[in-house]
Parts: sequence; structure tokens; C-alpha cells
Amino acid sequence: MNRHEFDEIRAEFQAITLIDDDNLLDMARERPYLHSRYLNEYNKEILILHNMKSNLDKLFAKKYKDIKFDTKHAWNTKGEIENQIFGDDEYYNIKVEYDFQKTIVDFYSDAIDIIKSISFDIKNYTEYKMFLMGK
Repeated sequence: MNRHEFDEIRAEFQAITLIDDDNLLDMARERPYLHSRYLNEYNKEILILHNMKSNLDKLFAKKYKDIKFDTKHAWNTKGEIENQIFGDDEYYNIKVEYDFQKTIVDFYSDAIDIIKSISFDIKNYTEYKMFLMGK
């Protein structure tokens, strides 16, 4: 998923979770479907995240070994070696992709929590409307 697709998904989520008089009943009916849909997406994205984390850890270990034992420089401390790894373009690019994937997973996790609370939002909205009507 690229950033543009992610922005579209976030915008769609904001639109479909807006509660007003026109979609109150639709939201009540569609809540289980939304939960299932976003839970499935969350599961797909978290598997991708775990795979990316594994690849990132493997690359870190390879770079650590290469820098520690196969270079002419005497990088002795863990901090010095990590600075070299974090400055490596290959590692940096994969880390950026990993961080973006983590953002996607966090979005889906938050979306699921919001969907779980929609029932309470609908109840509160209904009670508020009844209060305004004087009932």
C-alpha cells in the first residue's frame, strides 16, 4: 500500500463513521460488517509488518557483523556500530517502509476500537436528539 492509497482509506473511514440523522440506522446495521472488514485488513497488514520486522532484524544482524568484523575501521562500541548501521542507505530505506507499515497497522487497530464504540456513539446521539426534542 502506498501513501496515497492509505490517505484514501483514512478519508473513507472518516466518512463512513460519521453519525448523523441520515445514516443512524445504516451505521447500526453496518457496524458488524465494518468490524469484520477492518479486522481482516488489520490481520493482513500486521502479517506484513511482522515479515518486514523480521527482514529488518536480519539486515541489522548482517550489517552489524559486517561492520564489526569485516571493516578496516575499529568500531568497538555497540553505539558506534549502530550509528554506522542507521546511516546505511539500505537499512534506512527498509526502516522507513517498516515505520510506514507500523502506521498502517496502528490506524487499523484504532479503527477497530472506534468501530467497537459506534454502538455507544449511536446510543448517545439518540439520547441527545431525544433531549433536544424534550423527551
